[in-house]
Amino acid sequence: AVGVLLKIDQATHNGNFGHFAQVLVDINLKNPLLDSIQVESEDECRFVHLCYERLPNFCSTCSSIGHVPSNCYHNKPKEDKEKITKKSEGSAPK
Repeated sequence: AVGVLLKIDQATHNGNFGHFAQVLVDINLKNPLLDSIQVESEDECRFVHLCYERLPNFCSTCSSIGHVPSNCYHNKPKEDKEKITKKSEGSAPK
């Protein structure tokens, strides 16, 4: 399963969507994103390619939304972490 279905447009619901269907799905970004799913109808079974829109930046290292692993604090070398910590301590209000 891709995720929890939240909304489906009327054309898709009626089966009148032609080559494209659009649905709003709540997905868990901790799981890998699928590139296709198998869809069964009354008379056939086929694979459907998936496209994702408006995905936020997600860090698989710390499971946070808002940055990617290459920018994650947890992936920085120890020396860089110490500099960041000292810099933030020096700018704290007194």
